[in-house]
Amino acid sequence: MPRFPLLTAFGYDPGLLAGLSHAERQRLATVAAGFVLSLLLVAWPVGYTLWLVEHSLALAFGVGSAAFLLTLNLLRVVTAGGGVRVGAPRSALREHRPGLAPATFLLVLAALFAQPAQLPLRAGELDPQVDAYREALIVAHAKRAALHAVSVERYRAELSGCEFVIKRLSLLWQEPNRALRFTLFYCLLVVLPSLFQAFVALDAVRAYEVLRQRSSRARLDADRARTERAIGDALGRFPAYERDARPKTLPHALTASPRRRAEQLSLKWRAAP
Repeated sequence: MPRFPLLTAFGYDPGLLAGLSHAERQRLATVAAGFVLSLLLVAWPVGYTLWLVEHSLALAFGVGSAAFLLTLNLLRVVTAGGGVRVGAPRSALREHRPGLAPATFLLVLAALFAQPAQLPLRAGELDPQVDAYREALIVAHAKRAALHAVSVERYRAELSGCEFVIKRLSLLWQEPNRALRFTLFYCLLVVLPSLFQAFVALDAVRAYEVLRQRSSRARLDADRARTERAIGDALGRFPAYERDARPKTLPHALTASPRRRAEQLSLKWRAAP
């Protein structure tokens, strides 16, 4: 059986993928590669923000990788467990479109993490403002330290390792139009694979759903036949049991149209005049 590691990572069945054409598999692989980029765009701001706070590359890489794997697993669950239900009519297969839940989830994450994603791009503008803010805090502390005899240099050393992440994020929105344009562009990049899947690769998605529904129906029929054989073998020990005694068609009593009954007399309580 051929293997498709990228598509399998996103929850696609390799046995069903083998039944698709090469062009259909290429479209699905393009969607999967686009989702890898989307997950990277979502995960790396998490690691970068943690690095600003803790200054630990190992911790930042570990948490960023965990965020990537978590979102990948959520997309995998949607792909493997979603789609058209087994008993759906053929019209549902012809009209099937991928659900909006993954795109909405990624859109929310993109809008959230687009803010820290701007920090390294605008570090040259933000660093002088953060340094000025740090010095202002030190000056304010020095005034209080003169009254309480507290060491100013110790306070300066503590602030030297602080990156003031919240302050940097607030400084971004001093130019709201610029920050908003970046956020919208970032969100578009993240949800672009979902748009490609819903429109450009829609035929490949529907072809995969057709194969999955056929496979699911075949498994259900096999399970039903296996269960009937097991029941027959268990009840076959009794002489009164007939294995094929069930009627092939429904009885006439179940298919005939119901006859209307004559209305019965009813006594109604009448209020006294």
